[in-house]
Amino acid sequence: MHQILREVYSAFNGPSAPIVPEALDDALRLLDDAANTAFAEISRLGVAPGAAWNQQQTVIREYLRQFVTADFNGKSPMAQRAGSDTRWTAATEPESPESRQRRRRDVQRR
Repeated sequence: MHQILREVYSAFNGPSAPIVPEALDDALRLLDDAANTAFAEISRLGVAPGAAWNQQQTVIREYLRQFVTADFNGKSPMAQRAGSDTRWTAATEPESPESRQRRRRDVQRR
């Protein structure tokens, strides 16, 4: 779910692309595209196709659509904290595989 949300919110990363109700349709389109990609990747990794997996995809997609809809309509906890301020996400660089491995090694050493 995190990767799907990252894909959505990374498109709204500055004053020219704020998180506002007018951008909801674009956000939901991005969400559907990101979910399709993520679910296809999970299936390639060996999740057995079937009714249970199909149902789980539907549940995840609906949960994320509700979350994004509430957020873009100013009804999420994040939006409530921001008040009437215009919001967007901070651009972040994805973590490299090397830094992820280094972080895992550091955690394992503790």
